[in-house]
Amino acid sequence: MTGTSSYCEHCGKPLVEGVAFCESCGAAVPDAVVPTAEAPPTPAASVVAPAATTEVGHGSPRWVPVGIGILGVLIVTASIVSAL
Repeated sequence: MTGTSSYCEHCGKPLVEGVAFCESCGAAVPDAVVPTAEAPPTPAASVVAPAATTEVGHGSPRWVPVGIGILGVLIVTASIVSAL
């Protein structure tokens, strides 16, 4: 316990610093500074990377199988034409 700072206005007993009520009679202590729990620290804003774009453009991996298929058809067609 800490030292006394004043006396209760109701019963006259010494008050302990930081109490809201007298320990003897239970009367409210005016101007009591009751310690409060510290607020938890605010979390820092997280940096979110922008979402990957799903645009279909030239050179997109999505077109690779289509290009290979077209190339295969051209090779087969060229070999058939050259065999005639």
